[in-house]
Amino acid sequence: MDKTKQKYFSLASTLALIFVFLGYVVKFYPTWLFFDAPLQNFIRGDLPNGATTFFKWITQFANPVPISILTGAVLLLLLSQKEKIAALWLFLNMILAGGVLNYLMKLVYSRQRPSLEHLVTENSFSFPSGHAMSSMLFFGTIIFLLFQMKNKNLRYLLQGLGVLCLILIGLSRIYLGVHYVSDILGGWLLGATWLLATYPYYQKYAFIERFKDPLKRGRKK
Repeated sequence: MDKTKQKYFSLASTLALIFVFLGYVVKFYPTWLFFDAPLQNFIRGDLPNGATTFFKWITQFANPVPISILTGAVLLLLLSQKEKIAALWLFLNMILAGGVLNYLMKLVYSRQRPSLEHLVTENSFSFPSGHAMSSMLFFGTIIFLLFQMKNKNLRYLLQGLGVLCLILIGLSRIYLGVHYVSDILGGWLLGATWLLATYPYYQKYAFIERFKDPLKRGRKK
């Protein structure tokens, strides 16, 4: 278990350092981010109607109300299965990291939104992307929890869908003109850092929870 913890903490530390470096560049040397404008132009293209409709739809899943409803639904599902530690982990991930930490980081960097046509309305600061971070936390938590699933084919399918959703939500923010590419990378990095740093603690207390419940011993979903 110690080696496993060390592995996750090492990965979390690496991603945290990358985030800090990216944030430093965003704050003090934004001209170094030579990839922001070209990639944004490539993703947006000539704003075809079909893509605009799709990305306006997909981005809503990480809006505050929908992501709260989705989180609540998963929490109820976990609690119905008596997975209290998993439910608590998801709740803390979304509230502490997706809410409080993201808000504080936006204040620290105070980056303005891209100065181009916005296809949706946003009023907060730009870095790191709240949509990218919250989708990483929500789908990332589920991806980790699915490692308990016995049916590998179904697990791979659901985890793949989770990865696809968080990627599409990130792309939607760039396409809609409300985020730079570096904002999305920052949101993903910070969300992944939190998940990797806290996952070993979830494993520890989930193991204790299962050990105390005879019906859960050796059970995999």
